[in-house]
Amino acid sequence: MDIVLDVIFEAILELVIEGSIEGSKSSKIPKPIRYLLFGLVLALYLGLVGLIIAVGVITLGDSVLFGILLFALAAFILMAGVIKFRKTYLFRRR
Repeated sequence: MDIVLDVIFEAILELVIEGSIEGSKSSKIPKPIRYLLFGLVLALYLGLVGLIIAVGVITLGDSVLFGILLFALAAFILMAGVIKFRKTYLFRRR
């Protein structure tokens, strides 16, 4: 039963995230709604990075190597997000 709930939750979350990403890029959707969708995606990604950093801080006392790896992972996700943002929203062809 837990596996079924996990699959359903994952499918719903994937639809929301993918729909928000595609909706924030579409020129057919009004700008205020696009900004809300973009804010939703930004909040989810920043929440993920914040969670990784929080776990890194907590585990830094037990395992320095694992804490550093988590900080590196958070930095990588932030850099990849900035690059994707620049390609998607700043340098798109019109």
